[in-house]
Amino acid sequence: MAPPSPATPSPDSAVAPPDFRWFGAAIASWFGCFGMQSTLFSWLLVGELGASDEWVGIAQTANMLPSIALILIGGAAADRLDPRRVLIALHALGTLPILALSAAVAFGALSVPLVMTFGVSMGVISAFSMPARDTLLSRVAGDDMMRAVTTMTAVQFGAQATGALLAGIARWVGSAPTLVLQALVLLVGTVVTRHIPDPPPAPAQTPGKSALHDVLDGLRQVANEPRLWSPLVLVF
Repeated sequence: MAPPSPATPSPDSAVAPPDFRWFGAAIASWFGCFGMQSTLFSWLLVGELGASDEWVGIAQTANMLPSIALILIGGAAADRLDPRRVLIALHALGTLPILALSAAVAFGALSVPLVMTFGVSMGVISAFSMPARDTLLSRVAGDDMMRAVTTMTAVQFGAQATGALLAGIARWVGSAPTLVLQALVLLVGTVVTRHIPDPPPAPAQTPGKSALHDVLDGLRQVANEPRLWSPLVLVF
């Protein structure tokens, strides 16, 4: 008898699994919020405070530095903790500096140092959220990882552009209500991420191996592989 022919994939296999769709909604929430921030951050400095170009540059640097400094620590944490729970916590935590900034605008207490503190806070949260998202993506993507990555890239940039446009309503409704809306957009991610089932447990860590050891080990592996570090250096 001839061996049975391999089963052909059904049309339903092209449909994203439910876990992945909830994950996509969480991605849209996060990048929609940060699309709004990219517009509101500059608007608060220039439109509300009349800050000089130099202060805008300094504040933008303060916004990005935590991600550069802490993202490797965030990666080690994502390997050791449940990324789903980490993302739920970070979405909820991220609303606090946004609401605090909204209150400062409403009560006339806005200042450049306060905006910079807000930027640093969101930068720290971003440094831990990005590795957790990438770790969770590998667990909800299904069988077609390339399709999942492509879809998430489209969702990310689409949500970011939409958020930047949405932040433009600050011109008509004011900065404080728009910041509240930004916090609500981010809070949506807390709700939708809860619908993602708990992922399987991460591989057991080597006993006695610290997070710092993981970071250094990762840097050594990248340094020894020119195909990894050369493009990364050029991108940065």
